[in-house]
Amino acid sequence: MEQIFAFSSWTSGETLWCFKTSGNDEHCRVSMAILNTFTALVEWVNIQHVMANEKYLLRCLTHLLSDPRLQLAAGECLLGIVGWKAGKMTERAQLLCLFETDMMVPLFAATENAEKHKLDCDHYNFLKKMIEILTGLGEQLCALWTKESPRSSLPNLATYLDALLSFTRHPSQSVNLYANELWAKFFRHADISQDPTILSYQAKWVETVLRKVVKVGYPERDDHPACSYSQLDFDNDDEFLAFFLKYRLCILENVRVIASAQPILLLTLLDQWLRVTLSKESPDMVELEAISTLLDSTFSKLVTVEQVQPLSHLAVPLLQLLLTHPTKSPTILSELLSCYFCSVCSTSSWLQMLSTILSRLSTPLLSYRYYQP
Repeated sequence: MEQIFAFSSWTSGETLWCFKTSGNDEHCRVSMAILNTFTALVEWVNIQHVMANEKYLLRCLTHLLSDPRLQLAAGECLLGIVGWKAGKMTERAQLLCLFETDMMVPLFAATENAEKHKLDCDHYNFLKKMIEILTGLGEQLCALWTKESPRSSLPNLATYLDALLSFTRHPSQSVNLYANELWAKFFRHADISQDPTILSYQAKWVETVLRKVVKVGYPERDDHPACSYSQLDFDNDDEFLAFFLKYRLCILENVRVIASAQPILLLTLLDQWLRVTLSKESPDMVELEAISTLLDSTFSKLVTVEQVQPLSHLAVPLLQLLLTHPTKSPTILSELLSCYFCSVCSTSSWLQMLSTILSRLSTPLLSYRYYQP
């Protein structure tokens, strides 16, 4: 095996140099064949072969991610490497060399380029390959980061998290799900979740992801940037909705984890979003439904007076807004009341508002026959 890797590495070096200098199609095909050979081997061979010659193979692959003709094959090979689980933890720890600057910089550059590229099937496949590489590396980090072996001194951890955040922000909800599932592992990890760098990204994640809970992106529509990506991922709206349940649940579970430590952050952002939504002449129902769902996740873990008391200065005005907002629409009123009942646990003064609550509840009963949607 050592001889096979040595020969393949030497051949790839010669061929890639020729390809870079000439752009010749023949050299491109040979390079592709070599990359496919490596891909077939890297998942099960000893890690020492992958790390041979001062990590030549890894350096080569990360730089090939910027080549339009070879990036998908290079990404497939690199994905096999970051998913390597055939050896001991001490051997797997060598994969963290991908955080070194000379490898993380081209990896981050490829991520940025993939994110910004125009939408077509080939580039979308490469985009998804890049998020799989990042999440595979993150899963290795989760397995290797322990109390006895903390990895807080990893170089370029913030750069890596920026790349992960860019995929969290991307219009493709399938790409978002890969990223959010990894964020979930970070936020729940006993040791990683306490790292100052990871903690500093909780607020960034929340600001990025809250509006992703809005139910948009149907493949049979064309009213949101996510629709174009859904058309590549799903055959119809029913298939999309089945996916969206899992997608939204992942976000809400992360919100619950963060809310237990930073409820003011979430309530502040949701309060701002709700006020903007209600300032419109016709509030958007899907936004109100999303806000209601997020308020429920934010407050579901807050069960003691000590937890909810610091929120009163935000919660009381919010509850008053929900109860006094003028609307004749039963459907909008229903969502406003859902928001109210999700938030009511955040204050002890809800009894003082009981008459207003009952009045609001009776409004649709008295007026529904006269309302024209």
